[in-house]
Parts: sequence; C-alpha cells; structure tokens
Amino acid sequence: MKHFLNIIISLISLSVCGCSRDNKTHSHYDLRADTIMNDAFCYIPDTCIMDGDLFVFAKNLIDIEQIYADSITDAKHYKSWYKKTDSIYLSNLNCRNIEIDLCLEYISNNMIPYIKIYGNNCTAALGDAEWLNLGMNLYMMFLSQENILKSSNIDYSHWWKKENDAWLRFIAKLFPLLDHEICNVTGSSAAYEIPYTFNKIIQNRIICLKEVNADRLLNERLEISLDKLCFLITDINIRHMDCDKDDLIEDSFQLSNKKEALEALNQWVAIRTDMVKPNGNEASFHNATNNLLDSITSIIFHIRH
Repeated sequence: MKHFLNIIISLISLSVCGCSRDNKTHSHYDLRADTIMNDAFCYIPDTCIMDGDLFVFAKNLIDIEQIYADSITDAKHYKSWYKKTDSIYLSNLNCRNIEIDLCLEYISNNMIPYIKIYGNNCTAALGDAEWLNLGMNLYMMFLSQENILKSSNIDYSHWWKKENDAWLRFIAKLFPLLDHEICNVTGSSAAYEIPYTFNKIIQNRIICLKEVNADRLLNERLEISLDKLCFLITDINIRHMDCDKDDLIEDSFQLSNKKEALEALNQWVAIRTDMVKPNGNEASFHNATNNLLDSITSIIFHIRH
C-alpha cells in the first residue's frame, strides 16, 4: 500500500509540478525534467520533477519571507536579495537562453497553483504561495526599475536611483507596520493576509513605474492623496499589552518604523515632484504618483474595515 501511494505521488509530481517530456509545450522546450529533492517549499512533495536551475531560482524568490522575518529588513536587504536572485538567473538560466518571462510564467502557472492544491488550500499553503508570488513581483519591480535606468540618460538615471532608494526605504518600514496591523485585525489568517497585502502594494508600484495613465492631475490632488496616506500610517495602532504593567504600551520598534516610513514617503513624493520637469510629461508622472498613493491608502483602509 505504501509503495502504491509513493507511485501516485510521483505521478502527481510529474504531471503538475514538473514539465514532463510528453506534456512539454513549445514554450517550455528548454526546461528540463530533473529530479529535485525539495528542501524549500512546504507544500510541494519531497521529491519533485522540474528544471533544477529553475527550482534554485524559485527557491531564492521565496527566501524573501525569511529575509523579511529574520532581520530588521531595510533597503539594503531588498537590494542584496535582488542581486543574488538575478545572479542565479543569469548564471543558471540565461546562459541556457531561457528568457526570464518563461521562468516567471512557469512559476506562476505551475508552482504557485500546485502549492495551493497540494496544501489543500489551507491558510499556511495560501501564505506560502503568496510569499513566492511576492518574490516574483519584487523581482519584476527591480527589473522594471533596471529597464528605466537603461533607457534614461546619465543625469536622469541619477534621479531614478534616488527615487528607487526612497521607495525601498518606505516599504522596508511600512511592511512591518502593516504586519503588526494585520495581525491585530485578522488573527490566524495573517499567514496569508500579510504577503497578500504586500503583493498588492508591489503590483501597484510596478504599474506606477510603467506610468500607463496620462490623465491630467492638479498638484493639489496629489497633496490631498499624500495627506490621506500619511494620516492612515500615523493612525496605525502600535500598542501592545504589557503583562507586567497590565497596560497597553507603545511598541518602540514600530514607533521607529512609523516615523521612518513617513519620512521616506515624503522624500519619495518630493523626489518624484522634482523629477517632473526633466521627465517632460507632468500629467502622466503626477497621475502615476497619485494612483500609487491612493492604492496604498485603500489597502490600509480595507485592512481595518
């Protein structure tokens, strides 16, 4: 009976997690079917069939959870994580002429759904899938930034580097605050809600970088959007129960995060405002900034309601 179950699991691994020779589409032509001893994903079988190099790449994507959880994460951690992830892609996959789009498509269409299925859609499995999805979106965010730098002249790329540094400082301080807020509101479902919320913010950041919206926008509206977001961040509850004092006290770590998040946010908006004139498309640039501010405001508001 045990032998029969092992055969069934192997067949499932081949058909869902891997890219078997019989089911291989033209777009997956260059991906191999290697036997992988899985040591990174809780909701994928211990033995998995997929491209070994792609597995290592995906493994580093989901490491964003450990980087976030195990350290006082700052902008440098995010940059280091991206450089390592990109190095893995360039060394193992790009040299085989496998496009990054194919890698991300495979992870999105095969690994993420399979993590949910294999984990019976439990909260922890959904959380694992969302952390992997967050890793993918953060990686795409950095790629979008690099594409902007490549297409910018030397003077303007300097502005983009400052803008990105301010954004990274902002999310590095905002995310722990939202983690604290979500845990206060949702309880056990936070395992899923935390990476899901982070993902929504990063997805809107990617849209902002692409600046797809060219509607006209008054500066006054930008100031209103910034004020609303600052108010919601200021209003995040950072108190916790001190059993010794039998009272609610402010968390000094979260208080520092709140102060630095607000400072970084205002710096980011100021830098983008200064970038408008050399950008040459004031309406589009302001609108992209405003849309991102409004999206984060909406996300924080809905955490509480």
